Amino acid sequence: MDEQANKQEASAEPAPTEPQEQIQAEYTTPQQPNEQGKWAKKINEWWFQLKKFGRECRRVLKVTQKPNKEEFLTIAKVSALGMTIIGLIGFALSMAQQLILYRL
Repeated sequence: MDEQANKQEASAEPAPTEPQEQIQAEYTTPQQPNEQGKWAKKINEWWFQLKKFGRECRRVLKVTQKPNKEEFLTIAKVSALGMTIIGLIGFALSMAQQLILYRL
């Protein structure tokens, strides 16, 4: 019995204190490899999205063409008309605000 007790005492490690347990838990947690795996997955997904966007941009640029003179003039006229309408609406609102403020 004495030999068994001596073996148990010799093999028994001292009980770790709380800070030691926390330090050991930080180094031995299985979450660290999983966290690295999650980051790797996110990077791979981001890279895949970037490559997909590049392919789509390339496809659009292949399909597009330079507009001829007639198309260009039509686009310019429509754009000018839209800017004029938006400007007139802004001017009308500004005038209405001035009239309301100065009457009060």
